Amino acid sequence: MILHIINFFKSFNQTIYIYFQDKKVHLHMFPQNTSFSDEPIMLVKEDHIIACGKKSYNLQKQDPSTKLYKPFENFLAEQDNFDVAEKIIHCFIKEKILQKNIIIMPRVIIHPDTNKLNEMEEAFYKEVALAAGAREVKVHLGEKLKANDIKEYDFLS
Repeated sequence: MILHIINFFKSFNQTIYIYFQDKKVHLHMFPQNTSFSDEPIMLVKEDHIIACGKKSYNLQKQDPSTKLYKPFENFLAEQDNFDVAEKIIHCFIKEKILQKNIIIMPRVIIHPDTNKLNEMEEAFYKEVALAAGAREVKVHLGEKLKANDIKEYDFLS
């Protein structure tokens, strides 16, 4: 019980940096300095998530009745992309980055693979991270952040 309380308070210092680059998503969690990279894709069968990430390709070959989603390729083009994008980010945060660690509502910096977003696109990225369990979200544009930049990132501005 004490461990759960300690982890709860530690979670307020945790930041996850989500960086999109070259059809991959990279997640870095601080202060633990845990990292993970994969393709932002998801395999679904009859409304059940079968897999997230590149392992989805092999599983789809085994079962052609499944459907492969790549929501970040045309993020704003289809309404379903928002729900799938949220589930992929949630899957990566909960299953890949955190593994057995307990985390409650981290701060998230989400960094799309672009230098310019309109207000609607920025709102979609924020909502994806919030729906995936983030406490606070900032959309970062520009240069890739380094570890010190992430640790000192200003969520108030």
